[in-house]
Formats: sequence, structure tokens, C-alpha cells
Amino acid sequence: MSNCLYYDGDSFTLPPQGESITTGHILADRLSLQLVHYGFPSKVPAQIIRTAMRYSFNKPKGFMVIGIGINSRLEQHTEDTKLFKHWTRHQRYKFYSEEHCMVTIEPGDVPREIINIFHWQCMEVQTLFNLIALHDYLMYNNINFIIHNLGTNFTIDPEHEFGKGIKEQVDARPRILNFYENSLHSLMIQHNLPGWDYDKYQDKAHPDKAGHAMYADFLWEYIKTYV
Repeated sequence: MSNCLYYDGDSFTLPPQGESITTGHILADRLSLQLVHYGFPSKVPAQIIRTAMRYSFNKPKGFMVIGIGINSRLEQHTEDTKLFKHWTRHQRYKFYSEEHCMVTIEPGDVPREIINIFHWQCMEVQTLFNLIALHDYLMYNNINFIIHNLGTNFTIDPEHEFGKGIKEQVDARPRILNFYENSLHSLMIQHNLPGWDYDKYQDKAHPDKAGHAMYADFLWEYIKTYV
């Protein structure tokens, strides 16, 4: 897989019902690379980061497009590997067997008394710190990549002490793209592309064929500067 386009994220990387072409397919075609798709529904940011690092261990020579989707997710260890295989049984996407013991926790999965573990501002900052570490690790190992935001825009709050200084660090790393503006979903709103399941998810709907094409064009403007 040394000359492949690596594409990862959560369900926002997948095709709409009845379709097969995604942002990843379009970008792979433009780069004349084979697509290797590691995205699957409910994939947690921490797992996306680990997957990218696992993939980089083999020093790939192609290009990595690493997407972070819904950020308000955590994970836990499980002995019930069927919970993980539930998402990977169709093998429409790739996954590392080493990850079989980790499953997603959504806010609705925890008792109300401990819901503060999903404090959204803290979770955004923690993800950004981890992405900075991933960025610098990949740069150190001469991996060609971008990191992008498949979810919604992150918040800039100068009064949130826990996040102090993080925006300056993100802005200093141009391969970390659209976390404060121009996220996938903000672009879908700007382009009046509501998503194929808008009735269910509203502004967090999944991109349809036009949405995938629009987002591929957006990412391409950055990717082409690195290839």
C-alpha cells in the first residue's frame, strides 16, 4: 500500500445510499492512486489518530487524508469483540485487528451523573492537542498528509482557560486545515447542500454525491500544494 491514498474518518466519509463514490474516491482518482479507506460509522477521534499512526509505521509513499468527524465521542475497552465487528462485518472499509477491543461511547451511553466527561470545549481542545502531536509525528517521519474536519467548526473562546494557546499552535501547522472554519458541514450549509439524510440529522447530515464532490474540490486545493 505504499502508493495509495489513505482516507479515514467516521460515517461522513461513506457514500450515500445507493451510491459508491466518495470524497476519497475522487481524490484518489485525481492523484492516480489506489484508495485505501479506513473510515467507518461512529469512529472516535482517538481511534482515527491511532489508525493513522499504525498506517504510517510502514512508511507509506502515497498521501494520507485524515479526517476527524463527530468529536463528542469517547471509547472504552471491551472483551466483546462483536461490538467492534458490528461496524466492520461488511468490510467496505479497512481496519486494524489491533483495534478490535475498543468501542465507541456516545453521550447517551453514560449515566447522567457523569455526563461531564463529554464537556464539548474540553473535548475539542484535547482533540486538537492530539492532532498537533500526530501532525508533528508524521512530519518527523516524512509522511505526506493533511488533517481535516469532517464535523462542524470548533469554537474559539478566549475565556476558556483550558484551551489557551491552542489556536496559535493549530494555525502554525497549515496541514491541519479547517477546524475553526470551513468544516465539511459549514461548507455544506454555505453551498446549500443539505445532505441525503437531512430530515434525520439536520445540519449534521451525511453528504450526498454533490456534497462529496464539493468537499473533494475543497480539499484538493490544499492537497495539490503538497504533491
